[in-house]
Amino acid sequence: MTDRHLFLFGGGAPFNASLGEKFAALSTNGSSKAAILFIEQDGWKEYMPKYTDLLEQHGVTDFTYFPLTSSPSIEFIGQLRSASGIIISGGDTELYRDYIVDTKVGQIIKEMYAEGIPVAGFSAGSLIT
Repeated sequence: MTDRHLFLFGGGAPFNASLGEKFAALSTNGSSKAAILFIEQDGWKEYMPKYTDLLEQHGVTDFTYFPLTSSPSIEFIGQLRSASGIIISGGDTELYRDYIVDTKVGQIIKEMYAEGIPVAGFSAGSLIT
């Protein structure tokens, strides 16, 4: 059985120090590439360092940002599959549910989690995870 690691945070980012370090260590076992899934809104780029800064300090070197949509592209699916860690941001829980639960994206996240890829959810991301 593959070790599985699920990080659930009730509030928004950032990771706390110890869990951020643990997530980063687990994510660097692969390509050191974390996928950050989020609902796009004004200011999202400025918010991303709350997720990335601590992880970068612990060796995660590549971040791929995925604004969720109702019809993700083939490129999005491919990039998600190549991630060594998955972060699901907070925000509108119902939109996250629409875009992840019972969708291809949700199926891929479940498969990757079962294979040992760490998954972290913040607020709404935690709820739907």
